[in-house]
Amino acid sequence: MSNQIPKPPRKGNPALGIAIVLGIIVVFVVCIGGCSAIVATSSAKPSPVATQGATGTTGAPGGVSTAKPPVAPVDDGLKGWKVNGKVRILKGYGGDFSGTLRMTNKNDSIQSATFGVTLFSGTETVGTMVGLANEVNPGLTATVNLISTDPWVKFDRVEVQVNSSF
Repeated sequence: MSNQIPKPPRKGNPALGIAIVLGIIVVFVVCIGGCSAIVATSSAKPSPVATQGATGTTGAPGGVSTAKPPVAPVDDGLKGWKVNGKVRILKGYGGDFSGTLRMTNKNDSIQSATFGVTLFSGTETVGTMVGLANEVNPGLTATVNLISTDPWVKFDRVEVQVNSSF
């Protein structure tokens, strides 16, 4: 008879644990790729609608820029949405940027929309941001958080467009 203590049975499957971790990584990469695709789409076919001149650009980390509100024509092409106030653009500490935008639903029904903001230096596109407003009641204003994968650069003009409204 042996004096060895039997090993307890193994619980779980190590291959399953590895598969779960790899699955989480794949989902993360696909989400990042999807955001990049949205940014690429919004810069590939911008329909410039509301133009704003930038003011207060800074080069310091954490700097804030704002853009003056546009004077939009009656048929502004914003698909029933109105820009309220200024586009606020924030420089991140990692060299990137993000922003916020206030949009009012002027449609007769609850609407969601995706927005694109294009930054220009002269006539050159130097950055893009995208954001989403979800189920906004008619006449109400939503704050749209904007994200970008572009590095921070100085700009002198901002254009806001509605990529889709549904």
